[in-house]
Amino acid sequence: MKRWPLILGLVCVVLLGCSAPGQVTLKVSASRSLALVDGPPRKVEVCIYQLRRVEPFRELRSYPEGLERLYECAPFHESVVTVERFEVAPGARFSRKVTRAKDAKYMAVVARFPEKSKGPVARYTPFDDEIVHLYLGKESLSFH
Repeated sequence: MKRWPLILGLVCVVLLGCSAPGQVTLKVSASRSLALVDGPPRKVEVCIYQLRRVEPFRELRSYPEGLERLYECAPFHESVVTVERFEVAPGARFSRKVTRAKDAKYMAVVARFPEKSKGPVARYTPFDDEIVHLYLGKESLSFH
């Protein structure tokens, strides 16, 4: 009788794709020419949003005023579960543990590059993996 919770949990994970809250390792690597637009490379401020739904984030990142709101690193909608801020220096390589919030389904990352940046500065990924690779290039960010 005590095996039923274990069996039901396995069915949820294997068949339905459910995942329990836990820790995700965010492996960050940055280009040596990070934020190199006018002048020397410089640090970039990064915000990690944990989200229940991704639609409000997608909407905000699509226009300049929305990006400014995302750069505040503050809850912008009821779908935001947690927000975390840190800086990344040019050439940095490090791992960071992110404790997945109970209701979070997505990790969204926003990096504040100089205004003249041409690449994407706001991306999201579902919480499917235990390890997420984040790369910050000269003017953009990406998940690998």
